[in-house]
Amino acid sequence: PEEIEEIVVTTNLRSVIGNASENKYKLQTTSDARFSIPYTVAAAAVRRKVFIDDFTEESIKDQRVLEVVRRVKVKADPKLDELPGIVAPNTIELTTKDGRHYSKYLEYAKGHPRDPMNWAECVDKFQRCADFSINPLAEKTIAQVINEVHNLEKVQDVRRIMQLLQGP
Repeated sequence: PEEIEEIVVTTNLRSVIGNASENKYKLQTTSDARFSIPYTVAAAAVRRKVFIDDFTEESIKDQRVLEVVRRVKVKADPKLDELPGIVAPNTIELTTKDGRHYSKYLEYAKGHPRDPMNWAECVDKFQRCADFSINPLAEKTIAQVINEVHNLEKVQDVRRIMQLLQGP
C-alpha cells in the first residue's frame, strides 16, 4: 500500500455522484464507509480483501487505510450508464510511486450469475459470515447447515435448516 501513488476507479455516473461528498473520504460513520468507493478500494489494497469486519468503528479509523483513501479517485464513464443492469462494470487503474501501472476491468462482481461463486467459496463465505451472526452458531451447527444445504435435494423438510440457523 505504501507504494501506491494513485488508484482511479472508473464507474457509472450514478456511483460517482454517490461518492462525490466529503464523507466518502473523511468517514464519520460505518455507514459512510459501506457506501464509499474510496474506502472500500483502499481497504482492499491494504488488507487484500473486503469483508464485514472492514466496516466496524475500529476498522474505519485504520490510518493505513485512510492514507490510501486519499489516493483514490472516482470518475465517471457515461457509456457505463447506458448498459442494462443495476451494477455497472468498473475499471481500476493503480499507479505506483515508481511509475508502474496496473489496470483491471471487472464486468461482473464475484457472486453475480455471470461470475458465480463455487461451492467452496460459498462455504467459506457462510463460515466467515456466521461469526457475525446476532445468534452465534456452534461449529457443529455450522457444519450441519453446510451439509444440509449441500445435500438439499435429499432434505425432507427445509424447516430443519431454518431451525439450525436460528441458533440455540
